Amino acid sequence: MRISGRLVFRERGTQVQVYDPASKKAETLDAVKGSILHWSLDGQHFASIHGARQADDSEAGVWVYDSHGGSPRQVFCGWVTSYAWTGADEMFVLGGKPNLDGIVWRVRLDGSPPVRTRTVLRLNLALTDASSNPTAAYSTFDVHPGRRRIVTEAFRFQESDISMIENIR
Repeated sequence: MRISGRLVFRERGTQVQVYDPASKKAETLDAVKGSILHWSLDGQHFASIHGARQADDSEAGVWVYDSHGGSPRQVFCGWVTSYAWTGADEMFVLGGKPNLDGIVWRVRLDGSPPVRTRTVLRLNLALTDASSNPTAAYSTFDVHPGRRRIVTEAFRFQESDISMIENIR
């Protein structure tokens, strides 16, 4: 993903790189784990999803990294299918449940506990999808700048292209 001209990406499935086209320099970040890397809106942080390696894996969830160093910190624990930054210090996280309901949580970087919204998305998951690409997102979404609406894309086996959910609280 790109913010302020800088790109953050995983190089050949291993190390994370931050590339600044203005300086034409790349920085390797060795301590970054997980997938689905996104910058915060102010470019000071980026986050990744750590997938579970076993049942009740305490490392699974969303982790935030400071773009200028510092220790990574877990801001959401559990099965996460997707997330979207809503500002410099807040994101919505789509947490999965065994019944395939996706609960949308509001997560702040200030250390306060995640707040469950009333929004639930159905995670349409086929076993062939899970076995063919374990890092594939089950649902992706984005947040309106007003933080009251989200747009989610449809799955290949649903009939609509996109859906909008309003009054996220």
